[in-house]
Amino acid sequence: MKYYPLRPVQRWLIDTHFNKAKSTMMNIGGLFKLSSQIDVQRFENAINEVLNAHDIFRCRLAFHPETSDLCQTFDGEVMPVIVEEWTDEEFQLIKKYLAEPYELIGKPLYRVYIFKTPSANYLYVDFYHATMDGVSVAILFFREIDRNYRGHKSKRKPLSYAEFVEEEANTPPEVLAEGHEYWEKMM
Repeated sequence: MKYYPLRPVQRWLIDTHFNKAKSTMMNIGGLFKLSSQIDVQRFENAINEVLNAHDIFRCRLAFHPETSDLCQTFDGEVMPVIVEEWTDEEFQLIKKYLAEPYELIGKPLYRVYIFKTPSANYLYVDFYHATMDGVSVAILFFREIDRNYRGHKSKRKPLSYAEFVEEEANTPPEVLAEGHEYWEKMM
């Protein structure tokens, strides 16, 4: 297993999470009612293709066995999405328990469900903020699902988040300092 350092913003988000461990403030997502025209089986396949294509969905937090530092790995199992069928009454009960705080160590850092009820179909997505922000969810997740669903799959190899983290960790401090100074002046 290869261990990658946390990025500074991830460290801050995770430290904040540990201080408010029962909070959902680090959850990003929501419940969406799907159009009745959506083929839920094809939608399920499109989502699973996206989840399997990107290493961020295999990200798990772990303690490094030699240093005990909190790190991330990218070899966790992708939790596939399946269409779950419920009665309308059951779904009303389930909705109350969808947004929960994340258990961070060794667990998936996303939740995606497709619910099928007699009256409607729904998509629930929830991402841990230290791995996905609102822009990432829109671009990486929803845009790619749309492309896959419509049969316009990307021909390029997805970028690796693990490689990005590794490159950033190997960036000389003086290069990082330039960027920090720029943004401090801008802010």
